[in-house]
Amino acid sequence: MRVDVLFTPKEIQPGDIADRSVVVFDVLRATTTITAALAAGISEIRVFDSLESARSAAGAFTGPKLLCGERHTVPPDGFDLGN
Repeated sequence: MRVDVLFTPKEIQPGDIADRSVVVFDVLRATTTITAALAAGISEIRVFDSLESARSAAGAFTGPKLLCGERHTVPPDGFDLGN
């Protein structure tokens, strides 16, 4: 069995995954980011299923906040930080 490991979406070319089984894990990046935020003093982390949901929740929240996320490895428009 051959296993290829890629660390960012930019490393994937369509021809590389044609006719192959592909599994995507983003757990390490997410947990590393969350752990670093908590270690830096963040008291709460909220996770959303879409950028629109995150934007809506951030707009409705009146306290201090950081809106963090990414799309294609960069922070979306209006977000404070990437992943």
